[in-house]
Amino acid sequence: MKSLWTLIAVLALANLLAIGGLVAWLGATQRLDKERVLAVKQILTEPVPVAKARAAAEDVKAKDEAKKQAEDAKLKRQPTSSEQQLRERLEEIELDRQRAARLRSEAALLQKALAEQIATIESKQKSLTDEKKSLEAAQKAIADTEGNAQQRKVLSTLESLKPAQAKTTLKQLIDEGADGRAQALRYLDQMDEGVRGKVINEFIKEDPKLATELLEGLRTRGQKPKPSTPAPGAPSS
Repeated sequence: MKSLWTLIAVLALANLLAIGGLVAWLGATQRLDKERVLAVKQILTEPVPVAKARAAAEDVKAKDEAKKQAEDAKLKRQPTSSEQQLRERLEEIELDRQRAARLRSEAALLQKALAEQIATIESKQKSLTDEKKSLEAAQKAIADTEGNAQQRKVLSTLESLKPAQAKTTLKQLIDEGADGRAQALRYLDQMDEGVRGKVINEFIKEDPKLATELLEGLRTRGQKPKPSTPAPGAPSS
């Protein structure tokens, strides 16, 4: 029995020391002061129904006070004379005018910025168009140069052939259709006049009608060839 009481006393002392240590720690860390102790005491000593009733009364009182303050502020804002009403109205008009002026200024700035952007885009588009035209012109010039060089090579080859061989080659072009005929006329048009006359004579011997058509084609291109017509059976040169 004595041991039991000793154990109880030790536990009570330990709890007391723990509570004392907790209170000391709360005080040292500024979590507990006299006002908070009194507040806790009031909470523990005041019954719950009484505390709720007191809180409700304080809430009603606070709402009444806020309502009274709002009414007082409203009364203070109300004009006291027609002169004051006019002054406030003029102030509102001035504020509206300033807002409208600011909006107009902002709109003008936006329009100016938009116009500058449009001008920049149009300028870039024009530059791109000009560059495209220049590139196309350069490509065409290169193609024309290459085409002319190639045509001169073909023409030189035709002129180096015998008239009968040149006629056969041109006849193959003519048989390909309108484009081939036009190309054959271009070669004949650019040939040396003496060589051209001999080639035309070969066409006359084989196909006089075709020869006549070729001569007419050359005439319309500004050429006036005067081929010599050999006697029937004469050897070609």
